[in-house]
Amino acid sequence: MNGGAVVVSTALQTAGAVVATSLAVFGPILLTALDLSVAELGLLVAAVNIGALPALVIGPALVDRFGPSPTLAAAGVVAAAGLALFASAPPYSVMLVALTIVGLSWGLSALSGGGAIVGTAPFDKRGFLIGVRQMGLPLGGVIAGLLAPLVTVFGWQAVFAAQAATFVVLSALALRWRWEVAERTTSPWRSEPPVRALQLGVLSVALTTAQWAFIVYLTFELTTRLGVGFDAAAAIFLASQVVGALARPALGALTDRLGPPRTPLLAVIS
Repeated sequence: MNGGAVVVSTALQTAGAVVATSLAVFGPILLTALDLSVAELGLLVAAVNIGALPALVIGPALVDRFGPSPTLAAAGVVAAAGLALFASAPPYSVMLVALTIVGLSWGLSALSGGGAIVGTAPFDKRGFLIGVRQMGLPLGGVIAGLLAPLVTVFGWQAVFAAQAATFVVLSALALRWRWEVAERTTSPWRSEPPVRALQLGVLSVALTTAQWAFIVYLTFELTTRLGVGFDAAAAIFLASQVVGALARPALGALTDRLGPPRTPLLAVIS
């Protein structure tokens, strides 16, 4: 197994999550700084996820054609460009385009990073290692929470510009630590009947939707509806993401022991 695949893919997964969650965590500040309505802020957050959707369609072909390492590197460069544009505080419509570009990059990195781990990790460790990589999602929330005080000191533009620079560094590392994906092995997942696969897919989508609703609205709801201060709301958000980060590899290791994903297990987790 190539350690670089785990490190770089997890780092890019985390960096993408930092962007998406920063928009939610910094929401109260962005509303004032950019003179946005709540609906306009919601569209900025949605733009990242909308941008990721086409990447889920074209991503597999790109990974097969160019390999996971170059695809990860290209995704990082695209994200850096989109973030740099967003940080320049262009008109609102351009901001939407910039964040959609970032979302496209995030979708590509999610596919190629996951493929890199699946293709290089031993089968009996894949669940754990994918769980480690999936730590990037809540870790992104942790980092966004830690960045919140810096926004009040340096401004939101400086923080997003620093995130853009991070993507450039990660792209260089993806090219520096190139790896080859081993020949695919047969997985018990492939023997699942279509109906069961559909059940798992629907439940997974539901869990992901609930997760992102929590991430997007927690800080906003705490500050606007409950009157919690911004720093306190960011700390609450940070604590929730720390718990999520610790749970990911543990649940991944559990799937290694139990075998292919199981609907009752996912229901209990929900």
